[in-house]
Amino acid sequence: AAVGKEKKASGTVAWSSSNTKVASVSSRGLLTAVDGGTASITAKSIDGGTAACKVNVSVPATGIFLNMTDIVLQTGETRSLNASVEPSDTTDKVQWSTSDARVVAVDRNGKIRAVAGGSAAVTAKAGAFSAACRVTVGTSIPELRLSENNLSLAKGDTYRLTAARGSRKPAVTWSSSNDSVASVDKTGKITAKSAGTAVVTALDGKYSAQCTVKVTVPVAGISLSSKEISIEVGTTWTLTAKISPADATKPSIRWASSDKNVAAVDGKGNVTGIAPGTAVITAESGQYSAQCTVHVAVSVLTIRLSPERLALEKGASRTLTAIILPSDATEDRTIAWMSSNPAVASVDGFGKVTAKAGGTATITAKTSGGRFSATCAVTVMVPVREFSLNKTSLSLTVGKSETLIPFITPGDATVKDVFWDSSDSDVAAVDQSGRVTAVGAGTSTVTATTKDGSFTAACQVTVEPEAELSAAQQSSVPEKNDSRRENQAQLEQKENSEER
Repeated sequence: AAVGKEKKASGTVAWSSSNTKVASVSSRGLLTAVDGGTASITAKSIDGGTAACKVNVSVPATGIFLNMTDIVLQTGETRSLNASVEPSDTTDKVQWSTSDARVVAVDRNGKIRAVAGGSAAVTAKAGAFSAACRVTVGTSIPELRLSENNLSLAKGDTYRLTAARGSRKPAVTWSSSNDSVASVDKTGKITAKSAGTAVVTALDGKYSAQCTVKVTVPVAGISLSSKEISIEVGTTWTLTAKISPADATKPSIRWASSDKNVAAVDGKGNVTGIAPGTAVITAESGQYSAQCTVHVAVSVLTIRLSPERLALEKGASRTLTAIILPSDATEDRTIAWMSSNPAVASVDGFGKVTAKAGGTATITAKTSGGRFSATCAVTVMVPVREFSLNKTSLSLTVGKSETLIPFITPGDATVKDVFWDSSDSDVAAVDQSGRVTAVGAGTSTVTATTKDGSFTAACQVTVEPEAELSAAQQSSVPEKNDSRRENQAQLEQKENSEER
């Protein structure tokens, strides 16, 4: 019986199967083939009699396929063919045969042997289905050749190789020496994976052919480490070019300057400032490029002020000159001005110094960024405008003294020192504090002069001799008068002291 077939028996009996997985039987004796194999169906009557039937169930083949359909062999070579039968549980056996045993022999397991030159078909049959393999036997087999022996592919590209022996295309086995660089599938399709070299081999029995595959990773973009830089004449800045992807195959970079007279660049990206100005540096790789704008400047090296020392009168002003060196410096020439004491001397943004009050101040000029600075020491003078003494005339008796007081206008004059002198120091002496002392009878002019010599003031001093008594008068004066004179002298001395 075939799987799925049914057969009915009759009579009043009890039915059973020795293997229901192969064949089952109903209570009425209906037999059903379940799967390939053998089972025994037993019928037992009510009076104890039994009978059995052996059932063989077959699974017919629905198709057959060979692993090779075309083989080229040399005389004496062997090769095994593999037959795949569907379904996998078929009970049909594979039968092997050859169309010409004088050329090719085949055993029951599908192993073929080349007997003599020629060609024959080896057939595998299962049930009603068959498959054949053409076998060519010769003493001289055509060389195995590939459609390409050398390939250059970009990462991600694919290419399908084909193998042939003369006009025939045998079934070959494909392999790659480096799958991470280039892989190949069973149909000969190569896929480029990463930069490098791999050898793809086609194998037909003991014969092989190779194709060398070189995989490159093309440049997809380029960028520079800086988009804009500023350098000085004579200095060098190195630009770094970054290629993408990072595994690009040996990218070549070409460097160029839009103005070599301003900025030059070598093959390694070293940019050198030649002269003041602006140039564009370009790095190019393949169809991609990147630019960097280069500003070349002459830097400020120092600064000084003219003058470096300045004396002004209160209320006066003067503009200082900031001298930047070198004179052709292209760096920012902006100057920042400041005063250490604006109450004495102020300075505006143009270097104009204005004297405000007596004293000293330091004016500082700084270049942009404060890298360089220069100073000017400023002294502000408040000159004397008027000068006089508290007295223009003075009368003293010999031995007496009085201090003259000078009056200077304005009160904040810078220098208030006064030099004193007497026209006749034998009559009236004067010290440098203005104290006049009567020395001898007569007249003398005491003169006070300001330190700068611009102003003088004078006081006429008249010295009277000290009064003397006759001998008779002295003897007639009681002793108490002597005491009175002594007291009077002490009083006058005290008054003079208070005046001083």
